[in-house]
Amino acid sequence: MTEGWIKLHRRFLKWEWFELSEMIKLFIYFLLKANFENKNWKGIEVKRGQFITGRKQLSKDLQMSEQMIRTCIGRLKSTNEITIQSTNKYSIITVLNYDSYQLLNSDHQPAKQPATQPTSNQQATTTKKDKNIKKEDTANFYELEKQKVKGIYKDKYIAFIDFLYGKNDMGKSLDAILKLEEQVTFKNFCALMEKIRNINNENGSKKVQLSEMIMAMHNKPKYIKGNKSLYLTLNSWINRER
Repeated sequence: MTEGWIKLHRRFLKWEWFELSEMIKLFIYFLLKANFENKNWKGIEVKRGQFITGRKQLSKDLQMSEQMIRTCIGRLKSTNEITIQSTNKYSIITVLNYDSYQLLNSDHQPAKQPATQPTSNQQATTTKKDKNIKKEDTANFYELEKQKVKGIYKDKYIAFIDFLYGKNDMGKSLDAILKLEEQVTFKNFCALMEKIRNINNENGSKKVQLSEMIMAMHNKPKYIKGNKSLYLTLNSWINRER
């Protein structure tokens, strides 16, 4: 399959695995190999966003060791990028949320990406309005994310949202945090919690607490000055604890 093309949004630069070249190589390969439409292979339906392969084939195509392939796939599974159905002969890899990467209509742009940028005059007239609806937008974002929660971090994510909105020692919403442009999706939260769990297992008595980091950011706005993403800021802080 060497014909056609894929889309790659600039937000990929903020992907949590972006600093690891082997992860970029593998995931882009998955996007390139995944079916754009449903197809049949030897009586098996391989759906849009899926493809059939094996670890040896991946190792050959990517010039990576099988151990590295296993490690990278494990990472992608841990952050809900892919799922794998394996048999003794082959594996079906599914790129989760494939439609968000490769929209059917090429005229469309990914969600939250405006088709055109406002002119300077438009921006000047809408800045005040944007500030007024920011809290509402953030609240709507988290309400939508609540509908996606499942698994072991479900309750912790709900508690995390409640913490931002007043269930904390201050007893009020953390506006300095909530005004950040990019908040924490449930998938982002799961990745953060897995990273914290691993660090805490390694550190022994010293425990990383997400709530303490958030309160530090809120109480000293200089820590988040110039930052747009709560997730990337938390991820950076957690990495320092290694």
